[in-house]
Amino acid sequence: PEPDPAVIELAQYMNGTDNAPYPQRRYRYDLRAVMRKIFLSKYFFDPSNYFNMNKNPADYVMTALRGLKVTDDFDGGNPHGDMEDMSMRLFAPPDVAGWNHGTAWLASGALIARFNYAYRIGVTLIKNTSPYWNEILQVNGGPFLGADQDADDALIDYYAPRLMGEALSSEERTLLEQLLAATPGSGNTRFRNKVRSLIHILMAMPKYQLK
Repeated sequence: PEPDPAVIELAQYMNGTDNAPYPQRRYRYDLRAVMRKIFLSKYFFDPSNYFNMNKNPADYVMTALRGLKVTDDFDGGNPHGDMEDMSMRLFAPPDVAGWNHGTAWLASGALIARFNYAYRIGVTLIKNTSPYWNEILQVNGGPFLGADQDADDALIDYYAPRLMGEALSSEERTLLEQLLAATPGSGNTRFRNKVRSLIHILMAMPKYQLK
């Protein structure tokens, strides 16, 4: 198959020189010039290229921790070990070629490790004793009333953008609304179960695996 036009253009640029005077001159295989070319290229900003890559384990873990503003140092937390369970030993690739990217990150064992980490963030990390609950309540400057007084739409509107780079489809949103509506319990317990379940499910969705 024909290479992508962007690849051909970049290869020709990398193999060329502009013969300009020093120090502005671009030499063959000038990586600084090539990186500048990439970052200013129309292809770099093309929306069709968004969400076409699978997150590696570091992306997967850090998207959750940063989006939710939590620190995984609770109850024996070990993000480095969790990433290794997902097939990425941080700063130690298997060989000089680095890691195999793409769907290799979604092998069966690695995918189960991702789902286990989603469970940890949603259920284990955010336990009843976690300070997280106080931080998200309106009385402390957070977004929620708590005690199951908040509409399910409000929960989805708050958490989905923090975890998803791409908007939910109407079908995905409907399924999440059905999940929250079927959450058992009452009062504060039901509210917390909704939050934990929503985080867990969002992190397990196919869309969350993309960047």
